[in-house]
Amino acid sequence: MLYTEQQLRMETERILREKRPIMEEKAAMIALLLENMPLSVAPDEVFASKVTHYDIMGDHRKELRRHYLRDCNPHMADLGNLLNHTGTANPGVDSGHIGPDWDVLMQLGVPGVLEKLRHYRSLNPQKADYYDPCITVFEAICGCFVRWAEEAKAVGNSFVAENFAALAVGAPQNLAQAMQLTLAFYRLQMDLDATIVRSLGGLDHLYQPFYDGTCEAQQRRLVRAFLQALNDQHAAANLPFYICDTDGNSWPMTWMLLEEYRSLGLYDPKIHVMYNDKLDKRLVRFVLDSIREGKSSYVFIATDTSRKALEHIGVAAEDAKRLTVYGCYELAAEGAEIPCTCGSYLNMSKAVELALGGGYDLRTGAQLGVVTTEEVETFDAFVAAVEQQLTHVIQSTKTVLRCHDGLMHVICPSLFMSPTYESSIVNGVEMYQRGGAKYNNTSIVGVGIATLVDSLLAVKRVVFDRKLVTLRQLKEILKNNWEGQERLRLICKNTGSKYGNNDAEADTLAKRLVDLAAEQINGVPNGRGGVFRWGQFSVNTRTTFGKQCAATPDGRKAGEDLSKNAVASIGQDKGGVTALLASVLKLDAARIPDGCVADVVLHSSAVKGEEGMAAFEALLTTFVSRGGGSIHFNVLSPEVLLKAQAEPEKYSNLQIRLCGWNVRFVNLSKKEQDEFILQAGQENGL
Repeated sequence: MLYTEQQLRMETERILREKRPIMEEKAAMIALLLENMPLSVAPDEVFASKVTHYDIMGDHRKELRRHYLRDCNPHMADLGNLLNHTGTANPGVDSGHIGPDWDVLMQLGVPGVLEKLRHYRSLNPQKADYYDPCITVFEAICGCFVRWAEEAKAVGNSFVAENFAALAVGAPQNLAQAMQLTLAFYRLQMDLDATIVRSLGGLDHLYQPFYDGTCEAQQRRLVRAFLQALNDQHAAANLPFYICDTDGNSWPMTWMLLEEYRSLGLYDPKIHVMYNDKLDKRLVRFVLDSIREGKSSYVFIATDTSRKALEHIGVAAEDAKRLTVYGCYELAAEGAEIPCTCGSYLNMSKAVELALGGGYDLRTGAQLGVVTTEEVETFDAFVAAVEQQLTHVIQSTKTVLRCHDGLMHVICPSLFMSPTYESSIVNGVEMYQRGGAKYNNTSIVGVGIATLVDSLLAVKRVVFDRKLVTLRQLKEILKNNWEGQERLRLICKNTGSKYGNNDAEADTLAKRLVDLAAEQINGVPNGRGGVFRWGQFSVNTRTTFGKQCAATPDGRKAGEDLSKNAVASIGQDKGGVTALLASVLKLDAARIPDGCVADVVLHSSAVKGEEGMAAFEALLTTFVSRGGGSIHFNVLSPEVLLKAQAEPEKYSNLQIRLCGWNVRFVNLSKKEQDEFILQAGQENGL
């Protein structure tokens, strides 16, 4: 029978009152929803995935998070809140940026995984507290597929009905069933498991076994319907999948996905392209041509460097070969690693503020770092003070995350994903617990490297070289947000060395500070049997952190954004794209396993025609061959962007790659639009 929202909430409350073990409790709640929540199938749709779940499990997870993070360790909660409130770091419980082992699901189907669970349950009856809840959930998923088939049949949709009926009893047997399994499992895990899927895996190799060249027109129709269904999920920051593999392989299905995606003009899902020198050059040119056409929802992942980065933190070579990408750029070993890719972002530029403030936050007065009272007398001593504060912030962040790591299996145990991970199902241990996933890791991501470096060099220029102000005076100026000091602010902002211009002084400093963070994070034990991992990107935290931070010595005012990803501050990469990438390449991406990305904005004239395509391809090839990590491109014309800003209704389909996801240009704030207009107008051609 179908339950109303009130009935479902009453029944889940009843389950909670029984005080069952957390895995059993969650399994009972999920099964209740799978058996009784409304399902939707339209008479004319090709794939069904919509359910009415009332966010009951999401609310439950939020309540668990509030309880355990506050009541179990108030001191850690207070430290985490302090770091967050001051724009220093945001350590949390990252139950997102993961995914099931899609290869296992395609090979076995839900019934096959269920059979495997029962098999290991019989071998390890002492682990019934793990196997029984997982069995309950996978039995209920099969039952839900039967319900979906019946709903589809009732509205006259025999195609969907037949696919769900087949998936209820076995693995997918054709392309339509494989795609339906992807969509249904994704939607159910998101809504009921409340663990956020941020990769659909390598769709080309997953679907290639179902490719049939004799009915290509029919299969293209399925691909188009599937891509549109992914777009209709409206996933935050886009729904990603990757194509090709670490050996440079591509398949007919790779081309079909790319061609249909391009023809549809979608900006969601986003596509990660696994790239090395073995990859088909025709495919690379097809993607680059799509980008210069204005379809920018691609990021190139340098597979050789990425595999080295995973191996650097102890991932075995055979596991690193199964490279996947979660979210925007975050690397992981598929089916073996829980990377918690956004365990915490960390504001690197805060270290300058703390060095000036003697360990105190300039905006709030809170003690965040190492308390110091001595006035440093040389620039080298100031850099050492910044390194001391950065180290302290890193240690504080790791301390909070270790506490969170020990709570993940009770806040967000995954009954959908755990049985698809070989080590979890064999060991009978939930994947977030010690002994669950083979690599149970936690990531810390550095934000604002250009803001940090440019601030340090501004201090060098105005305090130690030109002696325009003392450190004590600069601290007060920043506390007062440059009030009455516009001339000094412009000197700091517009003169001297800047990161992102192939400047030896700036780039050496950037590498030194990134290496320092990497040494203190990579491979260091976390709180659940794995290690910490270092990343270098910003996404929207450059805005949220920026709003919480005082002015910085690089001329940035209080509340303004920090620098983006691993590139220069907006407007400061005046040496062109080649110089920008030369700076990024000074950072050792092989020591940044959570991902290190370069954003490149090119003027459309720079990549025009065959000559422009050759230059575009050479830029990508050079970046990857010299050890770059990840790179994405926007090919823009400032003239077109200005027109789109003035007449948005005429440019509703203009795409922009924003940090790690794609958006329509007209949907950006004016501030964000102005940034892209500025970047597109700079002399940064090839």
